[in-house]
Amino acid sequence: MPFVNSEGQVNWGDQQPGEVEYPHRPSAYHDPIGGEWILNEARYLADKINAMDGRIVQRLNDKAAELKFDSIASAILAASLPIGEFRQDDGAKLHLWSARTWQKSKQILDEFLAGQRAEPTWNEVESELPVYPID
Repeated sequence: MPFVNSEGQVNWGDQQPGEVEYPHRPSAYHDPIGGEWILNEARYLADKINAMDGRIVQRLNDKAAELKFDSIASAILAASLPIGEFRQDDGAKLHLWSARTWQKSKQILDEFLAGQRAEPTWNEVESELPVYPID
Protein backbone atom coordinates (compact mmCIF):
# COMPACT_ATOMS: atom_id res chain seq x y z
CA MET A 1 0.00 0.00 0.00
CA PRO A 2 1.24 3.50 -0.69
CA PHE A 3 2.02 6.01 1.98
CA VAL A 4 -0.28 9.05 1.93
CA ASN A 5 0.84 12.07 3.91
CA SER A 6 -1.31 14.85 5.40
CA GLU A 7 -1.18 16.86 2.15
CA GLY A 8 -2.49 13.97 0.06
CA GLN A 9 0.87 13.18 -1.53
CA VAL A 10 1.21 9.52 -2.45
CA ASN A 11 4.40 7.48 -2.31
CA TRP A 12 3.79 4.46 -4.53
CA GLY A 13 6.49 2.41 -2.83
CA ASP A 14 9.12 2.64 -5.58
CA GLN A 15 10.57 6.02 -4.58
CA GLN A 16 13.41 6.61 -2.21
CA PRO A 17 12.34 7.34 1.39
CA GLY A 18 11.03 10.86 1.62
CA GLU A 19 10.24 11.18 -2.11
CA VAL A 20 6.61 11.46 -3.13
CA GLU A 21 4.67 11.64 -6.37
CA TYR A 22 1.76 13.97 -6.99
CA PRO A 23 -1.01 12.03 -8.74
CA HIS A 24 -3.16 13.76 -11.36
CA ARG A 25 -6.25 12.72 -9.42
CA PRO A 26 -6.15 12.24 -5.68
CA SER A 27 -5.95 8.57 -4.76
CA ALA A 28 -6.88 9.33 -1.21
CA TYR A 29 -9.29 11.58 0.54
CA HIS A 30 -9.42 12.89 4.07
CA ASP A 31 -12.20 11.57 6.27
CA PRO A 32 -13.38 14.66 8.18
CA ILE A 33 -15.05 12.57 10.89
CA GLY A 34 -12.36 10.00 11.56
CA GLY A 35 -9.50 12.34 10.66
CA GLU A 36 -7.73 9.66 8.61
CA TRP A 37 -6.70 9.44 4.99
CA ILE A 38 -8.73 6.85 3.07
CA LEU A 39 -7.30 5.20 -0.04
CA ASN A 40 -9.60 5.00 -3.05
CA GLU A 41 -8.58 1.63 -4.55
CA ALA A 42 -9.97 2.30 -8.05
CA ARG A 43 -8.19 5.65 -8.30
CA TYR A 44 -5.03 4.15 -6.83
CA LEU A 45 -4.99 1.47 -9.54
CA ALA A 46 -5.77 4.00 -12.30
CA ASP A 47 -2.98 6.26 -11.04
CA LYS A 48 -0.52 3.35 -10.99
CA ILE A 49 -1.45 2.38 -14.56
CA ASN A 50 -1.13 6.00 -15.73
CA ALA A 51 2.26 6.31 -14.02
CA MET A 52 3.53 3.15 -15.74
CA ASP A 53 2.15 4.31 -19.09
CA GLY A 54 3.91 7.65 -18.61
CA ARG A 55 7.21 5.91 -17.96
CA ILE A 56 6.75 3.76 -21.06
CA VAL A 57 6.04 6.83 -23.19
CA GLN A 58 9.14 8.50 -21.76
CA ARG A 59 11.21 5.41 -22.57
CA LEU A 60 9.92 5.41 -26.16
CA ASN A 61 10.50 9.15 -26.57
CA ASP A 62 14.02 8.89 -25.13
CA LYS A 63 14.98 6.23 -27.66
CA ALA A 64 13.43 8.22 -30.51
CA ALA A 65 15.36 11.33 -29.40
CA GLU A 66 18.55 9.28 -29.22
CA LEU A 67 17.98 8.48 -32.91
CA LYS A 68 17.38 12.19 -33.68
CA PHE A 69 13.58 12.14 -33.89
CA ASP A 70 11.52 14.71 -31.99
CA SER A 71 9.45 11.97 -30.35
CA ILE A 72 8.16 8.46 -30.90
CA ALA A 73 5.21 10.05 -32.73
CA SER A 74 7.49 11.67 -35.30
CA ALA A 75 9.32 8.36 -35.76
CA ILE A 76 6.01 6.59 -36.39
CA LEU A 77 5.11 9.31 -38.88
CA ALA A 78 8.42 8.73 -40.70
CA ALA A 79 7.57 5.02 -40.81
CA SER A 80 4.51 5.85 -42.90
CA LEU A 81 6.63 7.37 -45.68
CA PRO A 82 7.25 5.32 -48.84
CA ILE A 83 10.08 2.80 -48.52
CA GLY A 84 13.39 4.41 -49.31
CA GLU A 85 12.38 7.89 -48.18
CA PHE A 86 14.55 9.75 -45.69
CA ARG A 87 14.42 8.09 -42.24
CA GLN A 88 11.57 5.73 -43.22
CA ASP A 89 13.58 2.65 -42.23
CA ASP A 90 14.57 4.10 -38.84
CA GLY A 91 10.97 5.14 -38.22
CA ALA A 92 9.68 1.69 -39.15
CA LYS A 93 12.07 0.03 -36.69
CA LEU A 94 10.98 2.38 -33.90
CA HIS A 95 7.32 1.87 -34.80
CA LEU A 96 7.70 -1.91 -34.52
CA TRP A 97 9.57 -1.56 -31.23
CA SER A 98 6.85 0.78 -29.89
CA ALA A 99 4.05 -1.60 -30.89
CA ARG A 100 5.78 -4.58 -29.27
CA THR A 101 6.49 -2.52 -26.16
CA TRP A 102 2.80 -1.64 -25.74
CA GLN A 103 1.81 -5.24 -26.50
CA LYS A 104 4.10 -6.53 -23.74
CA SER A 105 3.00 -3.87 -21.26
CA LYS A 106 -0.64 -4.85 -21.89
CA GLN A 107 0.25 -8.49 -21.24
CA ILE A 108 1.96 -7.56 -17.96
CA LEU A 109 -1.05 -5.48 -16.90
CA ASP A 110 -3.53 -8.23 -17.83
CA GLU A 111 -1.55 -10.81 -15.83
CA PHE A 112 -1.52 -8.50 -12.80
CA LEU A 113 -5.24 -7.71 -13.03
CA ALA A 114 -6.04 -11.43 -13.39
CA GLY A 115 -4.05 -12.18 -10.21
CA GLN A 116 -1.45 -14.21 -12.10
CA ARG A 117 1.42 -12.08 -10.81
CA ALA A 118 2.19 -9.61 -8.07
CA GLU A 119 2.05 -5.89 -8.78
CA PRO A 120 5.25 -5.22 -10.73
CA THR A 121 7.64 -2.38 -10.04
CA TRP A 122 8.83 -0.15 -12.87
CA ASN A 123 12.18 -1.97 -12.89
CA GLU A 124 10.42 -5.31 -13.31
CA VAL A 125 8.22 -3.97 -16.11
CA GLU A 126 11.14 -2.35 -17.91
CA SER A 127 13.20 -5.54 -17.70
CA GLU A 128 10.42 -7.42 -19.53
CA LEU A 129 9.89 -4.86 -22.27
CA PRO A 130 11.56 -5.49 -25.63
CA VAL A 131 14.91 -3.89 -26.30
CA TYR A 132 15.71 -1.82 -29.36
CA PRO A 133 16.35 -2.80 -32.10
CA ILE A 134 13.82 -5.56 -32.73
CA ASP A 135 15.19 -8.35 -34.90
